[in-house]
Amino acid sequence: MNKLAEKIVGSMLLGFLVLTVSFQVLITKNVINPVSAIDLREDISAYESSDYFPRQYSVTLNISDSDAKIMVNGYNIEQAANKRGDITFSVYSGDVVECDLRDCKGDVIVKLVEKDDLLSVPAENFYAESSNNILYLFKTQSSK
Repeated sequence: MNKLAEKIVGSMLLGFLVLTVSFQVLITKNVINPVSAIDLREDISAYESSDYFPRQYSVTLNISDSDAKIMVNGYNIEQAANKRGDITFSVYSGDVVECDLRDCKGDVIVKLVEKDDLLSVPAENFYAESSNNILYLFKTQSSK
C-alpha cells in the first residue's frame, strides 16, 4: 500500500510540473496574455484605431451657471470651468452627456463652444436651456 501511495504522489507531482512548464511557455508566447497586454508593445499606433483602443473626442461646453454639473454616462465631470464658464472634457462615441441643474436657481443655458471635427453629434450650433432638473444634452456619435 505504501508503494502505491508513493506512485500516486509522484505521478501527481510530475503532472503538476508538466502543467506549470506548459503554462509558462504559453505565457511567453503571448497565447494566454489578455488583450490589454497589447499596450506593452512598441508599435501602439497600429492598434489605436482598433476596438481595443476606442478614439477619445474632446468637447467644450459653455454653462451660464457655475453650480451646474456636467455628467457623462451618469458620472459627474470634476473639471472646473474657466472664467467664461467653459468646461472641456473627453468623451467616446456613444457616451451620453447630461447637465445636473438641481443646485441651480433660474434658467441655465448650455452652448457648444468647440468639439472634435470627427463628432457628428452634437451639432455645431448645439444649444439647450432648462432649470431645476437633469437635462439630457446629447449622445455623442462619431462620423467615422
